[in-house]
Amino acid sequence: MTPEVAWFRHGHDHRNFLLRHGFMRLHRAGAIRYRERPLASAASAGFSEAVLAHPHRHTSLIAVSRSSTRRRCIVDSEDSFLCMAGIIEHADVYFCAGYNRAFFIDRRFSAPYGWLEPQETAFYERRAAALLERQAAYFDRVRPFVPIGPNAERRRGPGPLVQTMRNGYDKLVRRLSGDEPWFVAYLDFEARYRELLALRDRPPLHDVVLLDTLWGWPRHRVALHRELAKLAERGRAIHARLNWAEPSEWDGSAAAPLDKAAFPMAVGAVADYETMLAASRLAVFASGFHWGWRNIMTLAMMLGLPIFADRAFLEPWFDLSRFEISWNDEAGWAGVEEALARTTDAERRRIAARNQAAYDALMAPEKVAEYVLATALDEAAP
Repeated sequence: MTPEVAWFRHGHDHRNFLLRHGFMRLHRAGAIRYRERPLASAASAGFSEAVLAHPHRHTSLIAVSRSSTRRRCIVDSEDSFLCMAGIIEHADVYFCAGYNRAFFIDRRFSAPYGWLEPQETAFYERRAAALLERQAAYFDRVRPFVPIGPNAERRRGPGPLVQTMRNGYDKLVRRLSGDEPWFVAYLDFEARYRELLALRDRPPLHDVVLLDTLWGWPRHRVALHRELAKLAERGRAIHARLNWAEPSEWDGSAAAPLDKAAFPMAVGAVADYETMLAASRLAVFASGFHWGWRNIMTLAMMLGLPIFADRAFLEPWFDLSRFEISWNDEAGWAGVEEALARTTDAERRRIAARNQAAYDALMAPEKVAEYVLATALDEAAP
C-alpha cells in the first residue's frame, strides 16, 4: 500500500523545507501520496490540542501512515537539543536535527570543547539538567535527523503577473479540496535547488570567504577573524566580516561583553555570499550558537567544498565521516593556515567529488524524505 503523508503547515517551519521538498518529489514520482493541511486540522491525525496550541518555531507536525500503521511525527530543527521544543510526548516519533547520542541515549551532557570557560557552559549545564528531568522519560521516541539544510527559498520572487496567477491557483485548490496548495512551492524549491547545484565546481577565486556574527562564544569568533586577518596580511585572498550581536546569557558573553565600537571586523569584502563561498578554496566555520548546525556550512557540504570547522557536537542519522571535513580543536585557529596550504586545486577537486556524492546520497530532498518515512514506519533506513 502506498504510504500517505500529511504535513500540517504553519508560518515558521522553513528550516524543514528540505524534507518538505523531498516529500513533494516522492509524491511526483508516485512513491507516496502527499498533502498539506492547515495546522488546525492536525487534531484529525491524533495530535493533541496542546501541541496544536504550541508556539511552533522550527518544528513541523507530520502524519505518516500505511495500511493500519499510523505515526504522529514531530520534526524539530531547533539549533540543538538544548533548545528543543519540549513536546516530545505529543509524538510517536520525534526527529531531532540537534541530536546528540550522549544526551539522548546516555542521559548526560558534557560541553564539547576544551577551550570553553565555566561561565560559557554554566547556563547549558542547567538547561540540560532541566530537560533531562522533564523530558527524559520520552527519549525513546527521539531519532536523529539531518543538519539544517541550505536556504530553500528563492532569492527573487516572480513578477506581478505570475504572482497573480499563482494566487488564483492557490485559492482554487483550497476551494476545491480544502488542502493547502503546494505545487507552486514545489516549483520554487526545484528552481532554488537547481540554482544551488549550479554553484558546484567553481574554480577557487578566493582562499576564504566568511560572513559571520558574534552570535555564540564571541571571543572564539574574534580569534578566528584575527587569524584570517593575519592570513590576509600574508597575501591570502581573504574576504571576511564579523558583525556585532548583543551579548547573551546563554553563552556567558553577557558577563564579559566586548566593545561594540570594535565591530564589524572586516577583511576584504563579502558581496554575494553564496557565490563567493562557492568560489573559495576553503570554507571555515566556528560552531553555531548552542553548538548548532549552521545552514551555510550545510551549503558548503552540498557544494563539495573543503571545510575546516569546529568539531561537530551534533550528530545526523548518518555517519558524518561520509563527508571529508577537517576539524578544529584549538582556541586560536592556528590550523586554518595549514588547511589552506594542503588544499591544492587537485585536492579541492578530490574532496568535491567525495562530498558532493555524499550529499546527493544522504541529504538530497528525496533521500531525507525516504529516511523519515522508513524510520516512522519502523522499516530499515535507506
